[in-house]
Amino acid sequence: MNNREGVNRKKEYYDWLKAVVIEPLGEYYKASVATFMSLDSVSDESKETIKFSTEVFQPFCNALAFIVNNRFIIEDKAFLMENDTDDPPMTPLEIFDVFDCLIPSTVREFLGVLKIESVVLENLFDLWLDDDVDGFSELLQKENCDLTRISRLCRRCWDDAFSVNEIPNSEAPMMIDALSGALKHSEKRDEKQVKESANQMLESMEEIETSEEDGGDYDLEKYFRDYRQFCEDCFKSQLFRYWEWEAELKPREIRIIQPILEHPLAKDLIDKIREEFENPQSQPAVPFSLPDDFFDWQHKANTPKEYFYMDDAFKKKGVKTFVAFIDWLADKGYIADDNEVKALFAYRLTGRCRPEGKELPAIKWHGKNNKPYELIYIIKSLSERGDYKKMRRFFTGIEWAKDSDGSYAKSASRNFQRKMAEFYPEACKILI
Repeated sequence: MNNREGVNRKKEYYDWLKAVVIEPLGEYYKASVATFMSLDSVSDESKETIKFSTEVFQPFCNALAFIVNNRFIIEDKAFLMENDTDDPPMTPLEIFDVFDCLIPSTVREFLGVLKIESVVLENLFDLWLDDDVDGFSELLQKENCDLTRISRLCRRCWDDAFSVNEIPNSEAPMMIDALSGALKHSEKRDEKQVKESANQMLESMEEIETSEEDGGDYDLEKYFRDYRQFCEDCFKSQLFRYWEWEAELKPREIRIIQPILEHPLAKDLIDKIREEFENPQSQPAVPFSLPDDFFDWQHKANTPKEYFYMDDAFKKKGVKTFVAFIDWLADKGYIADDNEVKALFAYRLTGRCRPEGKELPAIKWHGKNNKPYELIYIIKSLSERGDYKKMRRFFTGIEWAKDSDGSYAKSASRNFQRKMAEFYPEACKILI
């Protein structure tokens, strides 16, 4: 990419990001909103819910989805394309539909992973610009394109407010159910809360539909109360992600998003969510600890298949550093903030203080976008042998690289690498 092309792409990227924040609604949904806001029978409370949804929740979700789809995925596309998965390739129509949430330069990037001649790529791009789904599909089939790699990119894309709002009413329950799962932050914080509010809203929708079919009255105000709760729970989940991603966001992205978070309808709610984010109730009542002579203990059983062999530089830092390191991983959400999980993590790394039980479970690792980069960095830096086969057995919840695990250590977040170097300066280096 030459300098001019890079400048044009950046301009396109930020112009579109501003647009999805300023104008988050499609024409059909805008008309519905205008109708509801004009009705005297709709209470002020319900109208406020509509304003919160259209002026805070949906623009904010749009912005995060846009950044994921048009920057994060592009930056990580080499890993995402090679990630092994059993999912079958998407159909041309499914791929075409995903392109609705991408800007033109991102569509070009996606099409560029196909093994086709440049003239075919340009023809596909022009067919997409012309909204010619039939021609697009026919050309892909004619060229007998392998859609495996582009499908892996498309499956990582998030839906935005346009795609959620413009669906037929008959598909709304399925979309809401999918949305409630996609917007979760982590199991320990709010997955249950989001699902409960989604289910409650779906019940309200069904009550309205049933009442309309029977010619009876329905409680529209109850639906809007349930809808407000759903929006607030999902908004909280997205705020958690936003705050955790701040180090990865560009200053200009933050400036574009910030006015949403300063909206009068959002201020009190954000203050409440920030308090919960910074002081999660899931903190264990009893602090996690290990015996002072933890590193002096001998293995009680010769079970080397159950743990890593750790570097001496790691052991020299002692048990207090090790406990602080594990607590930090839990605090940042990489592992569950649960003392049993922490104890199992300590055993997997050292072979000391084996938890009870014949079969030990795998530890769920929460990497950004389900990537294992930070975990790979730990194993590469702290273990003697960098045994990535053990890593794949001991941990779950992430999408592994196809091969060459160790090469992905350098993709770990710079902030993560710097913090690791604070814990273990002899073993952990900043990788370029």
